[in-house]
Amino acid sequence: PVITDQPISALSGANEFTIEQNPANPLRIIAGGNGSGQVQFYSADGGTTWSSATGISNTCCDASNEWSVDGTIAYAATLGNVTGGLRASVYRSTDQGQTWTGRIDVSTGGSDKEWIHVDRSPTSPYKDNVYLSWHQSNIQQFSRSTDKGLTWAAQTSFPTAPTGIGSDLTTDAQGR
Repeated sequence: PVITDQPISALSGANEFTIEQNPANPLRIIAGGNGSGQVQFYSADGGTTWSSATGISNTCCDASNEWSVDGTIAYAATLGNVTGGLRASVYRSTDQGQTWTGRIDVSTGGSDKEWIHVDRSPTSPYKDNVYLSWHQSNIQQFSRSTDKGLTWAAQTSFPTAPTGIGSDLTTDAQGR
């Protein structure tokens, strides 16, 4: 692939990429990774060429991307740098990943390894709910949005679950 607006050397040292294809338009793809903070890219031609996105700043690591069911909203989960440590944060894009706005800090701080998921099952009563998970002190945390990422429920903690870092969210046809 070709990054059309910067030399490939700008990605030197970037890692932990996540790539998501728009469910309504497979030519639209977003990608995020660790670089100097979190870096985001978008493609309008199925991944043949890529351009840098704007609007995500003062972030760290562990990129995670997702799309709304109809493909009109892209989501980027980040670790936002704030006083008190890293917070699991979410940005939205309504222009196919070209610009990102509306950072919402979902966690309270000291967060790591965030992951975002959208329930896309046509039979789910929770279709288009957005789910976010992360860890604080190796304890799994979770929150959900029922309005396409505009607001988030209070975080839920799972202190008796096995500890560790990392998660992978998914939902089945019934939204479980």
